[in-house]
Amino acid sequence: FCFHADLSLPTDGRQSLAPCPLSPELHSLMPQAMKSDSGPLPDYRHPARFQKLTFLGTSSASPTKTRNVSSCALSLADGDVWLFDCGEGTLRQMMHANLSYSKISKIFLTHMHSDHCLGLPGLLCSLGHAKLHQPFEESTTFGLATAPHTCADAPEHPLQANGVASEAQGSSTVPVVDIYGPWTVGQFLRTTLCLTHSDLPIKYRVHEAVPEHVTNAELQEYQQQRAHTSELRPRFYRATKHQYSFIPGSRCDPQVHAAELQHHPGVFCIGYAIQEPPRPGKLDIQALKSLGVPKGPMFQRLKNGESVTLDTGLTVRPDQVVTTSSPGRKAILLGDTCNSQHIVPLALGADIVVHESTFDDATQGLAVPKGHSTARMAGTFARAIEAKSLVLTHFSARFCASRTKGRVVPKNGVDYSGEPVNKRAKVQRYAMTDAEMVAPMVSQARESFGSDNVVAASDLMTLVFTADGMAPGPGWSVVQHPSSQPDPKPGPEP
Repeated sequence: FCFHADLSLPTDGRQSLAPCPLSPELHSLMPQAMKSDSGPLPDYRHPARFQKLTFLGTSSASPTKTRNVSSCALSLADGDVWLFDCGEGTLRQMMHANLSYSKISKIFLTHMHSDHCLGLPGLLCSLGHAKLHQPFEESTTFGLATAPHTCADAPEHPLQANGVASEAQGSSTVPVVDIYGPWTVGQFLRTTLCLTHSDLPIKYRVHEAVPEHVTNAELQEYQQQRAHTSELRPRFYRATKHQYSFIPGSRCDPQVHAAELQHHPGVFCIGYAIQEPPRPGKLDIQALKSLGVPKGPMFQRLKNGESVTLDTGLTVRPDQVVTTSSPGRKAILLGDTCNSQHIVPLALGADIVVHESTFDDATQGLAVPKGHSTARMAGTFARAIEAKSLVLTHFSARFCASRTKGRVVPKNGVDYSGEPVNKRAKVQRYAMTDAEMVAPMVSQARESFGSDNVVAASDLMTLVFTADGMAPGPGWSVVQHPSSQPDPKPGPEP
C-alpha cells in the first residue's frame, strides 16, 4: 500500500519539543515525542516561527453579514501561510485581510462538513496561477489523468515524467501544496476538480488521516480511484492512540500532530497541535574567548549545532558555548467537537487554544446532541490542559449581529446588559454588534477557565505573536481589520 513512512508518532529516537512547565501528573500524559528535543540540527534556514493568526471565518454552519464560515490563517516568519479549514468565501476573506494567498504552502482541514471545506477547490485553482504569476483561464482539458492512472500509481515527485504529473513547460520547479485532513479529503478534491474541468498549473499532495475502522482492503480499493492530473501520490497515516503524526518538525520547521475529536456520529473530525521549533540558546562570549574561538563563521556554526575544530586542533562542541535552548510556542486549533479527550496529551501547556463555541449556557442542551461545545465547555478544556489563553470561534448564527434587528427588552424588564429598564420609557433601538452578542459567552468561558485570557474571535481579527509570550496584554496584541469594525450605532428613534 501507499503508506507514508512515518505512520505514527516518531520512534526513531528523534524527540520533539518540551512544553511549558506542567504539573507532574499532566506531564506524564504527554507523548514522549513531544517532551524534549534531541538537539539542534545543522540547518542554516531561518526558523519558521509563528508570526500572526488571522481569523477569516468565525460562523458556524452558514455565513452571516458579519461572519464568514470557518477558516483561519497562521502566518510564519519565513513568509509561508498555513491555512486551517477553508469554508466557502475564504479566498475573498484573505483579500480583505491583505493576506497573500500565493504564500499558502500547507492547508489543514478538520473534517468534511461543507462549511469547513467547500472553498478549497476554488482556492486551489486561484492559488496555482498566483504561485506561477499567471492569469487564471478556464481549462479546456478534463481533470482526470489521460491514461488510466490510479492514486497508487501517481508520481512521488512533481517533476517525475511518468505518471499523472509532468514538469511544467519552461519551468525547473513545480510548486507543490500539501493538504492535510481526514479520510476522503483526496476523493473530495479529485472529484470536484475533475467534474469542474479544473487543470491546475501546480501540483498538490494529500495527506489523509485514516480512521481505525478503515481496513487495509478498503484502503487499497480507495487507492484505485482515478487520479487528477495535478495530483501527486497521496500519503496515508494510521493512528497511535487516536493521534496522528503529520510533520515531525526540526530545528527550523514546526511540528504538527493531530488527534481525533468527537463530533457528529459518522463524521471523522480531527484537531491540530502545532509547535514552533525550539528557540536556540545564546552564545556564551566568555566561554568562546576562553576556548580561543575566533569571531566569524564559527560562531554561527556553533549556534546552529555544529562542532568546530580550531587551528590548534581543539574541537569545540555547541554545548560548551551555547546556553540551553527553550521550547517554542504551541498552538491548538480544534475542529467541531463535543469531546476532545484524545488531543489532551498533545495540547498540554498550550500557549493558545482556538476552540469552537457554537452555543452558550442558555442553549447548552443543543450542544452535545449536535456534536458541538458551549463557551463554558471550551473554558473547561483550556483549564484541563493548563493553557495560557483561549480564543472562542465558530459561533451559531443566533449570536451574530445580523440576526438582531434592535435592542429588544425581554418580558422581565431586563436588557442585555443586565440592567433594569423603565418599560414606559422609549426604548433606544440599535443593532447589537457581534461583540455584544457573544460577550456573555466570553464571561462563561472565563469563569470555567479560571482566567481572563479569553477573547472572542471576529472575522479579519489578527492575533500578533511576539517574543514575550501569548497572554492578552504583553506579548499578544489583537488587531482588528478596519473593514471588520461595526458601524456606529444610530441614536434614539424619533
